[in-house]
Amino acid sequence: MAQNMVHDDDRLSRLWSLCHEHHNIKTQVESTRGKRRAAERRRDAAFYDHPAFK
Repeated sequence: MAQNMVHDDDRLSRLWSLCHEHHNIKTQVESTRGKRRAAERRRDAAFYDHPAFK
C-alpha cells in the first residue's frame, strides 16, 4: 500500500505504462535542457562576435 492508503496497481502492464510515461517526461526535460543550453551558447557566441571584442 502507498502512503495515501490506496492499493498500488503492480500489474506488469501498468508498470510498463508508468515506465513509458516516465521515459517520455524524462526525454522531454532532457530535450528542453539541451535546447536551452544551445540557445545560450549561440547567444554568447553572437555577443562575443561583436567587433568590440575583436
